[in-house]
Amino acid sequence: MPEPQLFPPYDAERVQRALDDWSWLLGEGPHSIFAVSASGNVVIQDEDDGLWVLDTWWGCFDPIADSEEEFHEAVRDRDTADEWFLASLVTSCHERFGPPDSGRCYGWKIPPMLSGELSLDNTELNDLFTQISMAGQIAEQCKDLPPGTRIDGVRIEPG
Repeated sequence: MPEPQLFPPYDAERVQRALDDWSWLLGEGPHSIFAVSASGNVVIQDEDDGLWVLDTWWGCFDPIADSEEEFHEAVRDRDTADEWFLASLVTSCHERFGPPDSGRCYGWKIPPMLSGELSLDNTELNDLFTQISMAGQIAEQCKDLPPGTRIDGVRIEPG
């Protein structure tokens, strides 16, 4: 089986639309999408060429590199690739599910921000647009809750 792609092809227009559900955190788009990981995180380039990761598992947006060169160098380090994009889990998912088709990603049965485990057993192949969109809606609903708050349900609006 070929080596898994950490950054498979994606439909930039659909990802841009999915980012609308993150406008509460990112501001209004359009956003300069640099890459989308096989685990559903989105790398966005700012106007100064800095790179930020939209962490769709935990609902945060953090700077990760000051340039494309710095980014590429950083993701060659396995620990960094694991931290930012779950590279080891992507390898396991690739072995279990095969490579994600265009427009798909390895996503969560129960999102980590709702206490889902970062594990192979909690992973499935999901539609990339749906994964990003739903994560944004869930993160917005949970953003002001204290840690440990019991969540009995979330509202998801069709995209």
